[in-house]
Amino acid sequence: MSAQFGIYLAGIVTIALYSYLIGDNKMFKFAEHLYVGSAAGHAITMGYINIRDLGWTPLVTKGQVMLLIPILLGLCLYSRFTTKFVWVSRYAIAVTIGIGTGVTLRGMPSAQILSQLQASMVIKNVNDLLAIVGMVGVMLYFLFIYAQNPVTKGFGRMGRWVMMITFGVGFGTSTFSMVARGTGAVTAILRMLGLVK
Repeated sequence: MSAQFGIYLAGIVTIALYSYLIGDNKMFKFAEHLYVGSAAGHAITMGYINIRDLGWTPLVTKGQVMLLIPILLGLCLYSRFTTKFVWVSRYAIAVTIGIGTGVTLRGMPSAQILSQLQASMVIKNVNDLLAIVGMVGVMLYFLFIYAQNPVTKGFGRMGRWVMMITFGVGFGTSTFSMVARGTGAVTAILRMLGLVK
């Protein structure tokens, strides 16, 4: 496929997707079905490639017999399509959930709580000090919201303001990223038509 055809196809599909802004129409439905179909085809292809390259080929060529366990568990998931052997799939689901829970419980406290607390307690400049004060305020807002102590009440109110500002900045950032995507799509269409270089 030539690069020129890919540019034209991307521009036409982008226009078809943005046509939803004027109402539900056949162009949008075609682009929607094209996207869902290509995503499903891509997922099936990648699944086949992963099974072939990570499961079957090492099992047959390198003799890695331990790969039989995940292959059998994966095959057990297909027993959900039968009414008689649906119970077999529960073992594969239980093993998957158990491994996922174990990995998460081992890594999450260190990665998401302790490491972030440790990194936020390093003071190099005024911004770091403000971040620490804001973090303490947010924690006090959630932990001591009904406390009668004026210090914790003041920090709690300040923590609420810190959260409101943070959520506002996050919303603004996501909004402007959407605007940037839209601008990129319009630029791609104009480039396709030769109006912009």
